[in-house]
Parts: sequence; C-alpha cells; structure tokens
Amino acid sequence: MTYFKRLFTPPKELTEQILRKVQQPVVPDTLWYTRCPVPTPLGLAAKLGWFEQEFAADAIRINTLQENADPMLRSSHLDHHLYGSFRQGGNVPALWAKANGADTLLIGLNWLDEAQFILVRDDQTINHVSDLAGKNLALPHNQNQIDHARAGSLKGFYAVLQLGEIRPEQVQWLDIQPDAGAQTVTYARLASQLLSGQVDAIFVKGAKGVELAHQQGLKLLYDLRQHPDPLLRANNGAPRPITVDAALWRDHPDLVLRFLDRILDVEDWAKQHPQATFDYMAQESGSTPEWVRQAYGNDLPSKQGISLSADLLAALSQYKDFLLQHGFLPANFDMADWVEPEPLKTLQWLRSRRRAMQPHPLQAKVQTAVVVSPL
Repeated sequence: MTYFKRLFTPPKELTEQILRKVQQPVVPDTLWYTRCPVPTPLGLAAKLGWFEQEFAADAIRINTLQENADPMLRSSHLDHHLYGSFRQGGNVPALWAKANGADTLLIGLNWLDEAQFILVRDDQTINHVSDLAGKNLALPHNQNQIDHARAGSLKGFYAVLQLGEIRPEQVQWLDIQPDAGAQTVTYARLASQLLSGQVDAIFVKGAKGVELAHQQGLKLLYDLRQHPDPLLRANNGAPRPITVDAALWRDHPDLVLRFLDRILDVEDWAKQHPQATFDYMAQESGSTPEWVRQAYGNDLPSKQGISLSADLLAALSQYKDFLLQHGFLPANFDMADWVEPEPLKTLQWLRSRRRAMQPHPLQAKVQTAVVVSPL
C-alpha cells in the first residue's frame, strides 16, 4: 500500500510537530527488519513480499539482517542499533536492548500462546509438578550477549514450581553448556542430558520443542499453555513485541506507519489463507505445518493481530521485572516511556474510517441490481 504516501490524514491526537515531519522530503534509501525464527506477523508479511511492494516506488531497499553477513549489522538483531530498523521476535532481546540504552520504541505486541513443555524421561516416577521437589532442573548456559534461552527456561520452571508449591531453593539448578565448538545449547543437547540421567527435567518450547518430545519419546509433565493465568504464561515468546528505531519515528513517521500497516494486513490475510499461513510459519520455524499446529494450535491464523492492550503490556512489564530480578537486564526502565501508541492508534483510526466509507454489502447489491435491471 502507498496510502500514506498519497494521503496522510492523521487523527487529532498527533501533534503538529509530527505533522510537519510527515512532509519531510528526505527519506532513507534502506529500511531494515529482523525477526526470530518463530511465527510472527512481521515474518509473514516479509515472506509475502509486502514490504518490497510497499516501498518499491520510493526506491527504498528492504533488507533483512538474517541475509546479511556483516557481523556489525547482524548484531542489531539483539542490540537494535541500526537506523531505520524494525524488529519482531522474542521479547528478551528487545527488553535487553532497551535496558542497555537502545533508542527504540515499542509500537505493537502479538500474543500467540506456544507450547511450553516441561519434559521428563518416560521411566521416571515424576507424574505431577509437585514431584519436581529435590530434582535437578536443566538451565542452558549460552555464550551469546543475552541468554534468552536461559531466561525462558527459568521463567517456565518458576511458573511450574509455583503450581507445585515448590520454592526455587528446593530444587537443584544445573547449568548445561553448549557442545564443543558451539555457542548455544540446542534442544538435542538438553535431551541428551535428560536421557543420560544428568538432569531430571528440561524446558523446551515451540514447534522444535514439540518435535523433540515426540522424536525422543520424552514424557510431557506440564504444558504451560494449560495455565489459566496469562501473566504466568508470559515468557520470551509471548507477547512478541514490534520495536522500531526511535529516530525513524521522529524523522519519518510516515515510513513507520506504512511499514506497520503492512504488518496489520497480515491479520485478515491469515484468516483467509489458513493453510498457507501454516506453510509459511513452518518455513519460518524450520519445521513442518503439523508440528506448528501442535505447537501453536489450529487457531494460529486467527491470532495474527497486533495490539497494545493493557493486559499485554502488563504481561510484558511483569516479565521485564522477572528478568531484572534474575540479572538478565543491566538496568530498569519505565515501560510507559518505551511504548509509543501513536502509530497503531493512527492506523486503527484510518482503517475504521476506510471501513465506514465502504458501502454495506446489501446496499451494494441493491445498487448493482438497479444498474443492470432492464428498462
């Protein structure tokens, strides 16, 4: 869409300063995006080629960090330092980047409950979460800048221990190091430690986690999707934030609006193309449509909406506090200062206006009938 290039009519909430910047003639020649290998609306919009379509007439190149070999550029996936860049994926790197002083803004959230499995061996006498008392729980210990896998595992275990009324000090936490020559602990590495008896339980998630559990014949002790409290289900994968380089919003809010607008288009497209959505998400996850269905549910295509609702922000804020408490963030920051609601608010207003201007289907049929009726 080039709607914002041709006509930009923002709601009254936008300030005069932003209105002046919308008219700014100089635009960057490149926009960047990055996403994690998990189902995200941004990733689906990218696979459909919508960003290239949107900005082709402006001669703005659309580049993804995943296809760039420059380590300085690729590091922006975590620290989000690139001008003109967008990101959607796990929230731990997004929160970590902001806590490290990255000049970013949170402009949207997507909540998609994914499989969060606590797995044990099939021959173990561990049948209830209360049986984890006194057991050895695996925590990956990676060599990357921010260990989001460790953060996710710890949060998953804490939620389950709370269900079993077990205090964290009543279990043993075992650090699992990567295989020789590797930087990250894979699910295969965790599974080998579990099957060899080195640990009693591991945490895995998503399509890859579901696949591992089936292939290795591991027993599912608990899936956090079953927990009724979304605040306890919140983890690195939910909610998934869309963040943008704040300077781009200050300099060229129209570009931010147009980019985000294409992400919002995914919601309707996915509902109309459910099988294609599973196929795309499987490619994104490096998995198969069947494992994606099991990991995210058959209603995945209907859950591609973007929001900044109070409940999603509360879940993200509580998880931020958890990360800070356990040393994953170097400093605290005010969530309210991070959130920029205007892009989403503007787009929602414009979309509702366009819908209101469209004729009612019944009215359109009546008008058509009048036109084609014989004299």
